[in-house]
Amino acid sequence: MTVALFSTDFLARLRLSLFRNDYTHFVRVMKVALPAMALLLLVIVVFWARLSAQTDGFRIGYAAITADSVKKLRMVNARYFGVDTNDNPFSVTADSGAQRSDDADLIDMEFPKADFVSRSGSSVIISADHGVYHQKSQMLDLNGNVNLYHELGYEMHTQTAHVDLKADTAEGDDPVDGQGPQGRLDGVGFSIANKGERIVVKGRSNVSLKGIHPSAEGSKP
Repeated sequence: MTVALFSTDFLARLRLSLFRNDYTHFVRVMKVALPAMALLLLVIVVFWARLSAQTDGFRIGYAAITADSVKKLRMVNARYFGVDTNDNPFSVTADSGAQRSDDADLIDMEFPKADFVSRSGSSVIISADHGVYHQKSQMLDLNGNVNLYHELGYEMHTQTAHVDLKADTAEGDDPVDGQGPQGRLDGVGFSIANKGERIVVKGRSNVSLKGIHPSAEGSKP
């Protein structure tokens, strides 16, 4: 009976000793592991912050520009608005515009388009590859693939045009061809007069009118 008690007590002490040794070892390991993990997390945070700054931030450097480009104003999607002598609105837009360094009143435009309203209220649109806009006089000189469209169904094509946005007029002296509800026409030069109410083809001109089809009753054309 005494031996059994001694054996049981011995086993209990052994288990307690082993538990204490395991706990002590665990504490020693955690004393080293926890600071190491904290240091690793700190390194990851610092590295991630630097990586984000390189990808999402911006860098300051020298732009590849010339001295002439600094002297003049450049605009993307340039837009100008005004009113004519009858207080009708007009607009001049372009893909880009650059103010001339020798004359601030002149704006060189790429793919300009002018939109104004005739006296009767019809819209007239003129576009081209290039143009020069005179801000004070509200004149627009166009060149290269000049296309004119009138709301009533007329369109004309030429190479140069001079547009007076304040007076709602336009003219050109290069060969022109166009068409409308009544037929086709071509000539040497054109003009839009009477506040956009009349389109005139100048020079030696040809007109091809559309025929009138017979009615169901057999009337003559």
